[in-house]
Amino acid sequence: MGIEFAHNGAVQWRVGNDLFANGVREFSISDDLVSAKRLVINSAGNIGIGSTSPASKLDVAGTVTAAAFAGDGSALTGVGSTGI
Repeated sequence: MGIEFAHNGAVQWRVGNDLFANGVREFSISDDLVSAKRLVINSAGNIGIGSTSPASKLDVAGTVTAAAFAGDGSALTGVGSTGI
């Protein structure tokens, strides 16, 4: 069940839940031009950007760019000290 966005009669984007009718409880935004889910929110509340099965509250497949982060960073892993 979802909303389809089309251009010249061709569906390009879909927004909704269980878009591929596979019984998975999730909300997603899908790019029909390349048959790929771009954003997923699963039944556990985890959000995946570029990840179709997010394992944490925010699971990003790719590089994250941000102007700032909150907190002291003590729980960060895989971060080098270059440029700090």
